Amino acid sequence: MATLPTSSTPPSPRMADTPAEVLIMPQPAEDLASAAEVSQPEPIVQGVIDPGWDTSKDQVGLLADGIINEEIWMLVRRLNKVVFSVKHTPRVSPDGLDLDASPDQDFSPNKMRAQLERLYMGIIIGSLAFVKHISRLRSWNEKTRTGVFCSVYFFMWAIDYLMPAALIFLWILVISPKARATAFPPAPISLVGTLSGNLTKPNAGILGSVDSVTGAPENMQGEAVENESSNFVTGLAAIGVNIMSSGEIHGEPNTEENSFSGSMKATPNELVQMIATGKDKAEGIDRPSMDKSKGPMETIMWSFAKSGMTGMESANNIWEKFANLLDPKPPFNTSTQSATLASILLAICGLSLILTRNMFLRSMTLTFGMALFGGPLMKSASSWMESSRPGWSEYASLERTILHGVPNNNQLALALLRQGEKQSAPLPPPPTQRGGVSHDSVPLTSDVLAAASTDLPLGATPEELLDATAPNEELLDEAGGDDIEISKTNSKEPHKVLRIMKGAAKLGVRGFVALDKTRAKLGHPGAKNRVGVVPSKKFEPVIGPTDFDASYEGKVGILSIDGANSTLTFSSKNEKVWSVPIPEITALRKHSGYGFKTKMTAGWALDQRLSDSLGFTDSRGNVWAFTAIPKRDALFNRLIAIGEQKWELM
Repeated sequence: MATLPTSSTPPSPRMADTPAEVLIMPQPAEDLASAAEVSQPEPIVQGVIDPGWDTSKDQVGLLADGIINEEIWMLVRRLNKVVFSVKHTPRVSPDGLDLDASPDQDFSPNKMRAQLERLYMGIIIGSLAFVKHISRLRSWNEKTRTGVFCSVYFFMWAIDYLMPAALIFLWILVISPKARATAFPPAPISLVGTLSGNLTKPNAGILGSVDSVTGAPENMQGEAVENESSNFVTGLAAIGVNIMSSGEIHGEPNTEENSFSGSMKATPNELVQMIATGKDKAEGIDRPSMDKSKGPMETIMWSFAKSGMTGMESANNIWEKFANLLDPKPPFNTSTQSATLASILLAICGLSLILTRNMFLRSMTLTFGMALFGGPLMKSASSWMESSRPGWSEYASLERTILHGVPNNNQLALALLRQGEKQSAPLPPPPTQRGGVSHDSVPLTSDVLAAASTDLPLGATPEELLDATAPNEELLDEAGGDDIEISKTNSKEPHKVLRIMKGAAKLGVRGFVALDKTRAKLGHPGAKNRVGVVPSKKFEPVIGPTDFDASYEGKVGILSIDGANSTLTFSSKNEKVWSVPIPEITALRKHSGYGFKTKMTAGWALDQRLSDSLGFTDSRGNVWAFTAIPKRDALFNRLIAIGEQKWELM
């Protein structure tokens, strides 16, 4: 990574000690003014400035130049969801960026879910926004803008310069953010009909967020999209389970619910196999194990799942890099990369003026023929290139050419975390807020909804816009879905049974926790690792930025980060138990406090968050595991940002 400015060193106009350029951009005057109003004297804790680790979000001053706090927290939240395990790598990327996926990265369902959510928040949302922009043009609701597009299109078609004109238009969009806003004025995604392009009421019943598909309200920027992504993956899983179980349309002839589920001790994959086997037996298949395709197909599907996760991760990275190229965020400046992309578009435009349609068609058919029949030739050429220039294919990738030095969102979040550490002011973790969100509509300012020239935005009057964005209580209630675990006085019988089951589960979990405490005192290793995972109601965790609650081998204590000496120390009852230099940490891995089944049961029964764990590996190969860390993600982020290590995802 390039050197980032500290608080004592004013940012220079340009610093590029690596090919990844870094530039601190000026903050808009209105954002600086609002930040100045809430900035308070920052306390110093063990030589570290506390910019607001234990304060409300409104009392936190500006955390970084050129980017608002809520956008920083959005990036960090999404980093927490995607990064599970990192390892120090001696390989340094030519652009100075780290946090790339390791070739040996392992597969897990959690990682697959994280990449699916990331796919939704990036490619799916972006593609849907593009479709709705096209629908706005086709609707003719904004007649001036659509008329200009229509006139230019058919004029260029008539003189046979449509392709060069399209490339010139793309070139203008790349180099000019103002042109992008003029050609495609902003509008909340949820206000635009997908097919019609007309003004529509958001599915959530209110315009509570700008960049979400449903318009659902949010407490902080990006939360609505993150919730949508989670529900998107959950919906896919629910559809998959229903397809796998192949339930009859009308179910049982008796309408009464028939509950006889016992305690399941299977993993999710085993549970799916058990349901499938039960379905086969119910349909008269005597011995499903006689089907010899089951094992091989399961192996093939899991290998495809890993390849799919890797491909999805690469696609997400490229999408985010292009987004950050067109809309750069501090501390990165991508003007050089934008100029490179614009130059390539101009070169293609020049070729399109020279090439005839016949030449283009013959080139395409030649390419198709080479792909179909030229396997041996391409293999020989690839082997020769690899022998003369090892790793040439990697250097020919988008990340090493057009996108060289452009970060994805994870790398951008890590750069901001490192900037805070270099300034001895570690970024506070994203604030959390329990309870409901505000039901106030988003104000329709010019940066939220606009139109070109004299057009009305979406062709709608102010009264129509007000009606579309105003809260609709009936739709809001429906958008919340069913909370079947909420106790209601007029509950039906299944809800009463569920409450009884939940009460019994709560007693069971409390008994399990009490038994674990006793077993831990007797020296049981597994019980020691679970001490403190379920915090008591009166427990008030240490928030940071230097101290974090943790347990080690059953001992409850504090993990402390000494930034001046780059040391991580664990103390229990004011006695130092363990210490390691942070530069010697070579791997970090997030762990759950409990196993999958126990965690789900405990979280549902107790209605509270459980504390998670963190594993360390040092340069000598020693491995430690610290458990019951309420602020596990904040500790993880400080450790990967404070040292000089370069990390790769495992």
